[in-house]
Amino acid sequence: RPISKSGAGRLKLAQALLAAIERGVYNQPLFRPGDRVGVAVSGGADSVALLRLLLELQSKLGVVICVVHLNHQLRGRAADGDEQFVAKLAKRHELEFLLQRVNVAARAKREKLNVEDAARRTRYEFFASLVKQRKITRVATAHTADDQAETVLAHILRGAGLAGIGGIHALNGDVVRPLLGIRRAALCVYLKSAKQTWREDATNRDTTKLRARIRKKLIPLLEKQFQPATVEHLAALAEFARDDEVFVEAQAESRRGISARGTADGYVVPCSEFRGPASI
Repeated sequence: RPISKSGAGRLKLAQALLAAIERGVYNQPLFRPGDRVGVAVSGGADSVALLRLLLELQSKLGVVICVVHLNHQLRGRAADGDEQFVAKLAKRHELEFLLQRVNVAARAKREKLNVEDAARRTRYEFFASLVKQRKITRVATAHTADDQAETVLAHILRGAGLAGIGGIHALNGDVVRPLLGIRRAALCVYLKSAKQTWREDATNRDTTKLRARIRKKLIPLLEKQFQPATVEHLAALAEFARDDEVFVEAQAESRRGISARGTADGYVVPCSEFRGPASI
């Protein structure tokens, strides 16, 4: 079960994070000794907590940590304030600071995207460029169990299959998300105990956006009136869906190897393969 506010002891959080990293995904570790890990720090509580926790575990993990920050230039002085906060945090801990500034609103207009989609694309392109330049080998983002629950609900409401219900993956290429088993509230308790400040993003409270409505209205309603463990159950559902998807894909690939015959133009599959099982 994801660690909640009540189980947010500093040692317990660090141990849970270390266990998640060592456990990895399908025998693929989240970090390897010698990795240069770029921690994506926005300035918010989740990402600041991830950075602090990874610094506590750095010697055990055998990794080099640096700070990655993208200034989306969407919130004027507030965005610049976030950048300055993260830069000072990196300097305080003597960490390399990797920064990019992008006018995301202009990109969204130019490419006819909504701002959220343009921001997401820009962010992950920035991460990929850092890996390609060999400045880092992996990027760690601070998605939590709450983010996972919000994503699963958003996908269900929009209409989703198995892949959509699987939500956020802990390992996706060079991007790792080691906090998926930890609640956001637990991270805030951890930061307060460490006397570490963070920045608040006012756009996270904008309930005209679906994600913010799910976060501020739907999940609290479900927890209060239906199921206190809503977030934990949705996170578990996502994990089950990802496992099922891997199994189905493996079975399909196995069947393709048996039934499909390669040709110069592609593959040929006998029509008999599309029939249902023989009746008894």
